[in-house]
Amino acid sequence: MRLSLSELIDQATEADRPTIPLSKGMPTLGGVDPLGLRQINFDLMDAVLPGLNNVGRRVRPYVVVAWAARQATRLVEASGKTGESDRLIRDFIDRIEVLFAWSQFLKTPNAQLPGRRVLKPFVEVDRYVFHGKKWESFKDNRRGSTAFTAAITYGPSIKALKWAGPVTGAHHAWAASGLFDDALDAFEAVFEAELDHPAFSVLGKVSVERADVKRWADLWDMNELTEEEQTAFADALCGGLADDQRRETVTLLQILSEEEPEADIDDLRASMAEVVEDATPTRRAWRRLQVRQAFRYALEAWFYWCLARLNPQTKSTAQLVELFREKAGGWAASDKPGVWLKAPAQNCPVAFMAEIDSAMNAGSKLPKAICRTLAFCLNEIDADERSRGRPDRLPLWRARAEAQAWRTSSPAEFISHMMETWLFAQHAYWSSSRSLADARAGGKIILRLRVTLDEGGWRLTQLGGIGSQPYPTPDRLETAWRLARECDVL
Repeated sequence: MRLSLSELIDQATEADRPTIPLSKGMPTLGGVDPLGLRQINFDLMDAVLPGLNNVGRRVRPYVVVAWAARQATRLVEASGKTGESDRLIRDFIDRIEVLFAWSQFLKTPNAQLPGRRVLKPFVEVDRYVFHGKKWESFKDNRRGSTAFTAAITYGPSIKALKWAGPVTGAHHAWAASGLFDDALDAFEAVFEAELDHPAFSVLGKVSVERADVKRWADLWDMNELTEEEQTAFADALCGGLADDQRRETVTLLQILSEEEPEADIDDLRASMAEVVEDATPTRRAWRRLQVRQAFRYALEAWFYWCLARLNPQTKSTAQLVELFREKAGGWAASDKPGVWLKAPAQNCPVAFMAEIDSAMNAGSKLPKAICRTLAFCLNEIDADERSRGRPDRLPLWRARAEAQAWRTSSPAEFISHMMETWLFAQHAYWSSSRSLADARAGGKIILRLRVTLDEGGWRLTQLGGIGSQPYPTPDRLETAWRLARECDVL
């Protein structure tokens, strides 16, 4: 079946590289969680930095959405069009979001905002009419992808940090929380002389000139926050209105930033994960997250390495194990039982992730980095961990129990067990489970299975390929760091 223009736009919006547009009924190739390990990572992130994500890194979009929701509500009440309030409020918020992003991209083409590609047509025109089928189609396509209120951009954290949220019973409308009116008043005062423009004062159809948008770019520049905005956001991020755990993590970030004023974000991440005497619950939780991050990254890197060895030739488990041991050296090349139960001298999970990251582009070094990281993770002591993570998501407590159970076996036997159970079986289980769940829910048909067991051993599926190179899952620390700096907490 042929794709409609809106469906082509959807596919282009979601693509992160050149791809062939897929017609209806054809499976999408991909899947970003090949071993089903990442949910535990996200749960551990929620335990240290709840309410944040890896997209919402600038303060001003929170203010823009809250102000737009408040202004839209005021205009609806003044107009008496309460019967259409949901639609009119949503339309106004969409318009203000687009105008703000449009203005910032005009000023700084690589501005740190979602939707640069989607808004390219706006950046190139001299005039735009916010009305009609073209605008309605654009809003619908953008709302679930690059809108500030979208679930994959700022939306969850705008709600979690209490700036605004959906209106109960409304389809798409949002309302300001009322907690930050001083900040919204200060933001509004900066462009008060422009408030009579129809873009800010009229519901429904509005025409805006490029010259207007360029003029507004300086008035609501992302880099020029008012003191009231900084104060309000600091209160939401790590002050009296903040979640207790997020406050504790940002406080730790403050302390280490003061102790190491020249440290960059990677240095701070490593410092927060250090083993220290009398570690606070927050430091322990942060280290637990980073150890899990290292474990997940090591296994996905190993899976990626295995698939590359299968391209183009089928190999048995024994052949893959021998190739891996030859390149890894160290405990993997030994014949002594249980040698993986001896931890390496290095004990920083962030350093192990950096080692794998560096080795990803030097394939011959990758097996050694993987083995060192796994030995570290399997020997890390964590008394509070056992209740965390479903067994089928391979939590570390399960992995450590298996590492102990195989202690009388040779490294070759244990590596074979890990490869078949933690990599290939884990991948097959989650690929089929996710695909079945999508089918039952009427979701997208995504071909996730990349490898199958054939008569000659393991082989790549005909359409799957080896997938994209894995990378460490962003842990929200940079988001917290950037937001804290913007609101003058750091």
